[in-house]
Amino acid sequence: MLTIRSASIADLPRIGDLARAIWPVVYADMITPGQITYMLERMYAPAALEELMLVRCHRFALAENDGAPLGFAGFEHHHERTVTTRLHKLYVRPELHGQHIGRRLLAHALAAAHEKGDTTIDLTVNKRNRAIAFYRRHGFTIDREQVLDIGGGYVMDDYVMTRPTRPTDQFAEVGS
Repeated sequence: MLTIRSASIADLPRIGDLARAIWPVVYADMITPGQITYMLERMYAPAALEELMLVRCHRFALAENDGAPLGFAGFEHHHERTVTTRLHKLYVRPELHGQHIGRRLLAHALAAAHEKGDTTIDLTVNKRNRAIAFYRRHGFTIDREQVLDIGGGYVMDDYVMTRPTRPTDQFAEVGS
């Protein structure tokens, strides 16, 4: 049975393992293998994930089926001291796309943002990422473009997408 739950510090190794399994598949057509490795090492190393959770106050949600990890979301309330939650991460095992796991993870993040009093949720997404269609279906619109130098000779060429956090009918039947 699919469950979405808040992740704890003990879940961070599972989140890192999921990222290392998912990224090479989903980003293969967008960025180079070198950039994938570089970003995974910087963003999903155990110390990096611990810093996100313990120092920068990021929250993580984990999707599981009978204890097996299927995907995760990572988000930060009051991003840059605003009333916006930043959805930093939303990933589902590629072989499970289309099974509403991403939708459930997004609903969890939206509910948490709304509960914390944030009025909008935003995210960055690679301009060539097929997930843009998923986000549009769930009420996000492109707010602006953003190019960010991440070091190592790499850049992230993204859209910033945003939507209100208020509950909508499309998530009414989705529990967390």
